[in-house]
Amino acid sequence: MNTGKPDSHGGSAEDSREKWITIDRLCDAYEASLQEGEVERAPFLAGVPKDWRTQLTQELDAIDAAYRDAEETRDQTVKVPASDLNSRRLPTSSRLAELATLDRDKVWLGRFEIRKRLGTGATGSVWCARDARLARWVALKVPHASRVTSETSAARFQTEARAAAAITHPNVVQVHEVLIEDGLPILIQQWIDGPSLARYLKDHGPLDFDQAADWMSQMADAVACAHDHGIVHRDLKPANVMLNKNRPMVLDFGLASYPQFSSGLTTEGTVLGTPAYMSPEQAEGAENANQPATDIYALGTILYEMLVGTPPFVGKAREVLQANKTAIPTPPRSRRAAIPRDLETITLRCLAKSPTARYRSAADLRDDLQRFRRREPILARKVSLLENIWVWGRLHPAYALLVMGIPVVLILLMGILVAQVRHIQLSDRANRLVRQNEQSEAEREALLVHRHMVELSRASHELAEGDRTRGLELLRNIPDSMRNWEWRLLDLISHSPSTVLNADVPGVSSTVAINALAVSRQHQWMFAACSDGTILKWKLPSDREFFNADEDQRRGLGPAQILVRSQGSVHALAVSPDEKWLCWIDRDGAVTVWDLQENEQDQRIAVPKLRRGHAIAFSPDSKRLLVGGGSNASGTRAIDEHSWLVLLQRNDAGEFTLTLERQWADRPAITALQFTDDTRFITTRGRFEAPMGSMGFVEHWRVTPDAFGHEGLIWRGLGMRGLDFHPQTHRIAWCDDIGMTYVKDLRMPLRHPPSQFQASQRAASQVRFSPDGDELIVSGRDGNVSRWSLTGISVAESPPQPAKASTPATESATESATESAPPKKTGTADEASPPEEKSADDPHSLPTESFAIRLIRDYRGHENTVGDVLYLAPCRKLAKPKSGEPPFRFCQPFLVTASEDGKVLLWSNDGHDAIETLNVSDRILVDAAWVSPRQIAVAIAGARRHRSLFYKSFSLSKHALDVELRRVWAARGIGSMQLHGDVRRTGWGPPRFVVHTRSAISVFESGKTDLVTQRSIDVQRRAQLTAVSLIDSQHLVASFAQDVKLSKEEAKANPNGNATIREEGLLLFDLTTDAPPQKLMLPRLGGISRLKVAPSGDRIFGCTRAGRVFYATVLRSDDGQWQWADTPVQVWKAHPSSVNDLVWLADRNQVATVGDDGSCAIWNPGEMPEDDLTSPATAGHLAHPLDTPFPDAVADSQPPQLGQRLLVSSSPVTRVTASITGDRIVTVGSDRVIRIWDTHSGLELIALQPRKERVVGVEFSPDDRYLMIAEANSRIEVIRLVDESTKEEVEARRLAPNG
Repeated sequence: MNTGKPDSHGGSAEDSREKWITIDRLCDAYEASLQEGEVERAPFLAGVPKDWRTQLTQELDAIDAAYRDAEETRDQTVKVPASDLNSRRLPTSSRLAELATLDRDKVWLGRFEIRKRLGTGATGSVWCARDARLARWVALKVPHASRVTSETSAARFQTEARAAAAITHPNVVQVHEVLIEDGLPILIQQWIDGPSLARYLKDHGPLDFDQAADWMSQMADAVACAHDHGIVHRDLKPANVMLNKNRPMVLDFGLASYPQFSSGLTTEGTVLGTPAYMSPEQAEGAENANQPATDIYALGTILYEMLVGTPPFVGKAREVLQANKTAIPTPPRSRRAAIPRDLETITLRCLAKSPTARYRSAADLRDDLQRFRRREPILARKVSLLENIWVWGRLHPAYALLVMGIPVVLILLMGILVAQVRHIQLSDRANRLVRQNEQSEAEREALLVHRHMVELSRASHELAEGDRTRGLELLRNIPDSMRNWEWRLLDLISHSPSTVLNADVPGVSSTVAINALAVSRQHQWMFAACSDGTILKWKLPSDREFFNADEDQRRGLGPAQILVRSQGSVHALAVSPDEKWLCWIDRDGAVTVWDLQENEQDQRIAVPKLRRGHAIAFSPDSKRLLVGGGSNASGTRAIDEHSWLVLLQRNDAGEFTLTLERQWADRPAITALQFTDDTRFITTRGRFEAPMGSMGFVEHWRVTPDAFGHEGLIWRGLGMRGLDFHPQTHRIAWCDDIGMTYVKDLRMPLRHPPSQFQASQRAASQVRFSPDGDELIVSGRDGNVSRWSLTGISVAESPPQPAKASTPATESATESATESAPPKKTGTADEASPPEEKSADDPHSLPTESFAIRLIRDYRGHENTVGDVLYLAPCRKLAKPKSGEPPFRFCQPFLVTASEDGKVLLWSNDGHDAIETLNVSDRILVDAAWVSPRQIAVAIAGARRHRSLFYKSFSLSKHALDVELRRVWAARGIGSMQLHGDVRRTGWGPPRFVVHTRSAISVFESGKTDLVTQRSIDVQRRAQLTAVSLIDSQHLVASFAQDVKLSKEEAKANPNGNATIREEGLLLFDLTTDAPPQKLMLPRLGGISRLKVAPSGDRIFGCTRAGRVFYATVLRSDDGQWQWADTPVQVWKAHPSSVNDLVWLADRNQVATVGDDGSCAIWNPGEMPEDDLTSPATAGHLAHPLDTPFPDAVADSQPPQLGQRLLVSSSPVTRVTASITGDRIVTVGSDRVIRIWDTHSGLELIALQPRKERVVGVEFSPDDRYLMIAEANSRIEVIRLVDESTKEEVEARRLAPNG
């Protein structure tokens, strides 16, 4: 008997149970073989573990002994009379335990005539016998001899008899009596003439549903009766159910729990029963295995088998026991779809893993089955999914914990996403998330870096859209540890050095808009008009203090004070030329005259029926005051749809009186006024608050005693505003609603068109000339202020030319740099004072026909519309210092701006130390490139008269950089070597670069005037160079294209009938010899636009205008000479339209391309295997006719893998550059916006505001310390990205494994 405890030989309780089950089965099989006459024992011992064989051998020996004793008993039997032929009676002294072996002849046991064996089980045999006394058939249950020797087995045998005898039920097999022969029990039971339920199911298969419910209700009723007597069967199975005329009868109470008689027979941990029909608690040997719920589970298993044909779990005993404890049964309907749902519900309720989830009693099961048969609603409910999950979780705690953790992880990830979108306390949440998920420090750092890159991108977007408050807030929220060079760059371009002049003014809100500025140099006061009616004033220091070039001795403005509080919003402000009066006009059209000498209000003039005053101006003699404006909106007119003009003239009493008035009902408002002399003035018209698209005019007027005389229309366009006039140069300037700015010399005819330029991407608001008239300040509604230089081109002059050399040209025809130095910068204090007499050399003495306009710098710091701009310049020249006094000089004039954001800013003239600009020429710049970490080469195209070469060098003092200018006639581009880092190979010497034209290549060496060498191609065949690049200091590669005319025979052979073909190829030049270049003919690629050499030098990459990228391979011989490799040219389609530029991502071994489709593609070309490189060749693919379509890839080409594609812009992208590490890419397109990208995440980090001029080049320095931006107007801007103090950190980061 298996007790579930370790046996004497060691092993677990589970092994002990398996051992005894196996031994019982082998004993039964061995006994059956003896009955058939086979006595071979070896097959039964084979395959049994060694530690089991001793016990199995003892059992088999006991069976053999029983059969031998049975043979002897048959020999000693007494022959019966002839009437009882073949019958005999055992002597009373025989060993009745061996009766189980008697199966050949009839024998007598007391009054019972034994007829035949009905079956053999694990504990004994059942015989069919006839009771001679009562003349009835009975069944005798005789235990095995080996089991009789066990006291526990004998006690269980007697318990079975008592338990069965205690139950009186028509569905329970009755026990008539128990015979004790020689101390051995023989159980005499009711004879059932029918098969067992197991045999019936095996012969007939699954039962009909009603029949199964009927039989099970009878069995449940029988079990309920047993439970009522305190008896738990514990071994219910189809083999223990006999069918008596289709009536199920429960028998075999050998394992029954009967507290009155079986106390102590079963201990905790003992596993009893048949595995397939055991309840989970019974399989575990639990203490509650003796409860009625165990029998209910077994009944459910029998019902399952009657419906389906098999128990819920089948297989090996160990597997079945484990399934009973942990697995959930398959629903019967999934195995037999026709089973009614109610019957399935009853079955699964019986099979619940938890005893409390089953029927409370067998009677309840019986009642539910009867309800089902009567087609009434059952009381049992279907086991819910939640209950199954709960049970499964209890059975599989480890898996349940894992499944419960998945939703937690998903919720955390969603929390991260929401936090990133909302950007609310992301740092704390990110840190909390890292701690909760126990991420590594590297992962946490990467998460924070990405988060701050997103914040940087959002800050750049907000700044570009004009929301400086939000943009700067996001920028400042990035911690110091995450502020890389991208942060510093955005911080640099987001504001210029300035000082807030109106901070903390008592009684004035810091957000009230500032609309106008004015200055009185005589009284040394500066004024500002606020939208709430407040007039502010500042005390100006003396010229010697304020404009001192020595910053240590310079003195700033005093604190802002309140002059007066007006009744309405003040929009325009003016100081009379004689500086006696300060006048302003409010939105209601009322004019206030303030006496500056007495510092009090002199007059307030209300103009009746006129509203919305916009402009006010004094005549040069201070006797006339001109006021203009527009109208308020009403039900019949839009805002500023009507306009008006009023002239106030000062009388003898010194008061201003209304002299002239005019109104227009069909003209937009007057937005600005300027007198050109005492009787003439200019006006601009538009609508201040109207949407873009309103009409605008610039008109010239004359004041007569009776009316305003209209002298002509100067310009017509969109809404005009921001007028200024410079009397010394006779120049006027104005701006409009689309950011255009116009400059005109009034000495030219009125109908002569002005010079115009795009000063802002949004509406411009104000213009102001510098004191010398050679510079113009333009402010915009986006808060930007830009400063422009004006170079006038007079009527009698041709376009300005560089001065010719006064010394003979060198052998290379290079001019001296000093002979053509650009004109001296204007705007200083000495030049600000108008000359008393005009000489013939005065550049302003002649009318200016047009202007060469160039951007000087941008001022960024305002958040809203800049309403007014003011120059503060010295009012007089400083006399020579007295004896003993230190020399003294003026600095440049200061610029002051006022904005609707409530700030009055005084701008510094020095600008940022990290940004330095240089204007190298007055001609169009062709290309620019770094030739070393400290040198930039610039190429400009000379005209035909400038066929000689021109050389000039510049120095950027802030950055210690040199800029080298080369003027080459008809120059088309610059080619340089691929540079990485700050170290060049030994023996390379000074850096070299090339400038190519249509037919020639000029090689230069940095710092030298003369060119090193020159190469040209045959122009007789209509060939032209398209791109060039240096491989090293001795070799260069160039691309060319030429049209070739076919002969008549070749043209006839051409199926397309085209007589001309386009040939494209590459030329490999050796600069050390005069040998002709090695030529590699290419397929038709559609026009090569750029060439780049891979860092390894063995591949030449190029891009074409047909959207293709290619590379050709070169080999280097032992003597250092490069030659074409005999391998196919690899070509792939990179963009749907033209590819404009490409760049190597050196440390990542990738190549990035940009094109007209507005995207940037990053490719993984991989390394060229050495096995694919063969001997050099001088010929490649054949040329293709012009009209022959070219496939996306030539034969044997394998397009490289596309790493990622960045959508850069909706307009074409023209240039691209990359950092050494390849993690940053800078692009620029036709929209003039420079964008910086993170290649790992594809995130746009920074988008600089659109440049004022077309960008022809943008490039990182070889050491990644600087970013060079070259514009078509020959303006070079270099931005220092990394300071000297952080250079070592950047290099360490670049060399790190994660780079």
